Amino acid sequence: MVFIAHRGLKKDAVENTKKAFMAAALSDEYDAIECDIHMTKDRLFVVHHDDTLKRIYNLDVKIKDESFDTLDKMLGGDLISLQEFLTICKTHNKKAIIEVKQVFELEDLMTLLDTINLFENLRYAIISFNLTYLKYLRVLSEAELHLLAGELTEPLFEEAKRFNLNLALHYQYVDMYVVHKAHRAGLKVNVWTLKNLDDIEKMQKLEVDYITKD
Repeated sequence: MVFIAHRGLKKDAVENTKKAFMAAALSDEYDAIECDIHMTKDRLFVVHHDDTLKRIYNLDVKIKDESFDTLDKMLGGDLISLQEFLTICKTHNKKAIIEVKQVFELEDLMTLLDTINLFENLRYAIISFNLTYLKYLRVLSEAELHLLAGELTEPLFEEAKRFNLNLALHYQYVDMYVVHKAHRAGLKVNVWTLKNLDDIEKMQKLEVDYITKD
C-alpha cells in the first residue's frame, strides 16, 4: 500500500511548492508525492492546482495567459516547474504522482512524456479527470495511468478496463465491492483525499493500493 502526500506536506508550507514537496520527500510516512500541472503561455509545465493564482496568492491571473518567467516574478520565485518537482522525487526516491489539469493541445502530452523520460528510472504515475487525455497518453505510452473520478460508474469502469487505467476514486464511494471489482479486472485503486485516521484504517482494511492523504 502506497501513501501519497497530496500536493506535498502542507502543515508548514503552501501546497504545491518546493517547501511542501521537500517536507514530503524527507518524510518516511510517504512513498509518493502528488502534484498538479498546468501549461503556461509559453507551453511550459508548472505545478499549481487551480487555473488561476487567486485562491493561493490573491492574484487574478490565469496561468495559461502568462509565461513561466512572468508568473515566477509575480510569485517572487515561488513557482515550481515540473522538472523541479521530478528532480525532488528522483533525488529522494519518491514516486511522482502527476495530475494533468490543462494542456492547450493533446500533442502537449507528448511533451509531458518527454519531460518525464529525462529522469531515468523515475517511478511515476499520471492521473487526470480528463478521460480524453488519458486515452491519448495510453496510445503513446505504457505508463501507469489513473482515471480520477468521484464515484465509479459502469461506463467509466468499462473505459478504465479498455485502456488499462487504474482507478482514483473519492474514498466515500469505495467499498469492498468496488475494490474487488477493480482488482478482478487487474486495476489498482487509489483513494482520495483522506484526512483522519478512522477513514485511513477503513481503506487499509479494504486493501486499496494507494491512499492519497493530507
